[in-house]
Amino acid sequence: MKRLLLITFIGLGLLACGNSGETNMDDLSNIQDSMETLSRGTMGSPVSLETGNDGQIVISSQEQFEELWKQMHQGIGNDVDDVPEIDFDRFTVLGVFMGEMPSSGYSIRINEIILQDDGSLIAEVYRSEPGPTCMNLTVITYPHHIVKIPAYDREITFESTTFVEECE
Repeated sequence: MKRLLLITFIGLGLLACGNSGETNMDDLSNIQDSMETLSRGTMGSPVSLETGNDGQIVISSQEQFEELWKQMHQGIGNDVDDVPEIDFDRFTVLGVFMGEMPSSGYSIRINEIILQDDGSLIAEVYRSEPGPTCMNLTVITYPHHIVKIPAYDREITFESTTFVEECE
């Protein structure tokens, strides 16, 4: 009986310690279904965090996420201190930003997360701009989309496609 209890406790201990911080590829097979939007919109403040080309960022710490969140929500009437708590042992946060746009009619979104055969991820980004015949509000906007995905410690690249919305 003691032996059975010992084996049970050892097995439970191994299960509890099983997350070594490395990406489990089996967990990523349904990464698209696991993607959750944390924030998407056009209103906010400019973001001055170091982002990659074309306003893209991969966040892997709560401190960096809090800094981003506070910059985005500063001065627009939202609760700057109401930052979502993210378990960065379990999740990675991706963000895409268009920067300052001169009118309404602009948007950006992470459309799909694609797992490549080599284990890397591609975040497929759709950017939408108003066509020349569109009537838009003359207001400065800051389109963005921030999502969380299962924790990922390998290469993540962003591929953007821009669509021009035609209006009649």
